[in-house]
Amino acid sequence: MSNWRAGSWEALARGQHGDPRWPAYGEYARLRTAGLRREALAAAEQCADQLAAADAASRWEFTAWLCREILVPGVTRSMVLPHSLEGIVLAALWEAHDRREACATAWLVQWFPVEVMAHLDYTTDAIGEFLRRAVVAQPMDGSLRSLLAEHLVAWVRQDTADLANGRYAGDPSADLQRLTEADTLLDAGSPVRVDVERLRRTISDWISRLP
Repeated sequence: MSNWRAGSWEALARGQHGDPRWPAYGEYARLRTAGLRREALAAAEQCADQLAAADAASRWEFTAWLCREILVPGVTRSMVLPHSLEGIVLAALWEAHDRREACATAWLVQWFPVEVMAHLDYTTDAIGEFLRRAVVAQPMDGSLRSLLAEHLVAWVRQDTADLANGRYAGDPSADLQRLTEADTLLDAGSPVRVDVERLRRTISDWISRLP
């Protein structure tokens, strides 16, 4: 049986020998890896106090380092980002998003989707709307355009996941519009275009068989 926390332990191992500017986080990672949870949380609180006393630029540098090196796909957020640090990291990401840092926008969507949805009052597809606004603000940023396109494709993929059992979870017309939007966002050579075309054919076939 695979260890679902393996990615988190690997990230914490990297954190022990991470950026020397934040040794308290390294100590948190060391203690957490050693199974000393109470002591680790105390070290995390010390790190939070140091960051709270630092300037905004330092908090962003810590946040960017954490998101690039530690808070990566495959980890459990609560293991590598304890509660005492969560608010500081989230605030730094919002500030960077407001400065139009595309990486901050992506990290917010990836790691704080509930907070993003709350920011938009839980509107239908709040994540998509959040990314649309970011694309409008930075229309030439390819990473944001790709992220929005991938989100739209994932939405349609979920809607069509149970077609084999005769159930369509969404609105086929709306999903075709999502795919058209995704198409306009993607570069010509993007591999996601294959998914767009496959899903478009799937939906068109479904519509053609409706009574």
